[in-house]
Formats: sequence, C-alpha cells, structure tokens
Amino acid sequence: MASSSLKAWLVLAWVSEAWLDEMPYSILSAHELERAARYFNEIDLTTLVLGRARNKEYSRWGFASYCSEVHGKNRPALPRLFEEEHNALFANLGR
Repeated sequence: MASSSLKAWLVLAWVSEAWLDEMPYSILSAHELERAARYFNEIDLTTLVLGRARNKEYSRWGFASYCSEVHGKNRPALPRLFEEEHNALFANLGR
C-alpha cells in the first residue's frame, strides 16, 4: 500500500497509482547493491525483487535485511563481489 505522500506525488506527476502494482521496484543503496548482486546469481531476479516489493512488511525493510532474512537462511555466506576493488581503493587510507 502506498503512503499518502507517495499518492500525492503520483497525482502531481499524472501517474496512475496502478503503476505501483504493475511495476514494483526497489531502491538500493550502494552497499545494498553489492549484497543483492550476490543473490542475483542464486535466486531468480523476479523472485528476489518482487518478493520484497509485494510484501507489505518486507517492502519497508532495507534490501540487505530482506535478503538475509528471507533468502539467507540455511545458505552459506556468499562471497563479497568487489573485495579486491574495495581493498585497492582504501589501501592507503590512514597512512
């Protein structure tokens, strides 16, 4: 269910509220994108994104928390995708 502020924005933008159901989406922060990308190889993208978007409770959660709660149980820790790049960027920090 859309919040009243979102509904007001949709009216101002002349966008149908039906789009929320027809085209659900998620906004990911940079650190959540890395976590989500680890799951994309293991879980169908539609299941991963729509499962969160269409569940009233989970739609309020951060994406990383949702992935861990719903899809992370009984699953080994997934490797960090950008570990080498991260280390190279911050190798000289604090020197």
